[in-house]
Amino acid sequence: MNLDLAGKVVVVTGATGGIGLAIAHQFLEQGCRVALLARDADRLERTSNKLGNDFDSRNIVAISVDCAIEKDLNEAVLTVIKTWSKIDIAIANIGDGKSEQIAIPSSESFKNAFETNFQTAVNLARATQDELRRSRGNLLFISSIAGLEVIGAPTDYSIAKSALTALSKQLAHKLAPEIRVNCISPGNIFFAGGRWEELIKSDGESVHAMIKESVPLERFGTPEEVANAAVFLCSPRAAFITGACLTIDGGQTVASH
Repeated sequence: MNLDLAGKVVVVTGATGGIGLAIAHQFLEQGCRVALLARDADRLERTSNKLGNDFDSRNIVAISVDCAIEKDLNEAVLTVIKTWSKIDIAIANIGDGKSEQIAIPSSESFKNAFETNFQTAVNLARATQDELRRSRGNLLFISSIAGLEVIGAPTDYSIAKSALTALSKQLAHKLAPEIRVNCISPGNIFFAGGRWEELIKSDGESVHAMIKESVPLERFGTPEEVANAAVFLCSPRAAFITGACLTIDGGQTVASH
């Protein structure tokens, strides 16, 4: 499906695997120019080279940066602007649900959870807002159903994702009408090298039983299914959608009520 995105410049954080990589791949399929941002320089290079085999390498820029460090992220965004003269779409995708499995995690754990799952997104929004205003562009946050319901995820991670969802709604109102801001809250998404693969290796029987019991569609989601929604929400086909939080979880949060 042609979403009228050809030529758009897209910044994707956490772009070297899972949902971020799938989003980058689908924007490239739509004829976009995509900046891949991630910390791990070696993994970033491998990802960029792999995408370059499938798409025009001139449409790909890879920038190694820690998005939690605002100064470094600002410099990365300036590199994108110098390369392609604009930014049309910014995707805040960084997240990590590993934490202490206790009711009230330590102060250090809370700090780390917020830095990774919330502050990186705030930094991206702040760094790209002027360009997105000029392009009348899109800002998309990848949150989690852990920020919507109590599903057994770590407390600090869940609260950080709740804050991210709230941020998306605040910005949808305050950055309108120039910038559309939306949010996606994925459920259990399986991909190679991800947290669910790790858990399945340690106790696959319990994991699969949990999925069958708690997810009405009785399966994991895929990064591509999240990316489908992400690309649509940032396209002209979704021009009247802002302030939305789209849940992609196979019905898990519906079943929890």
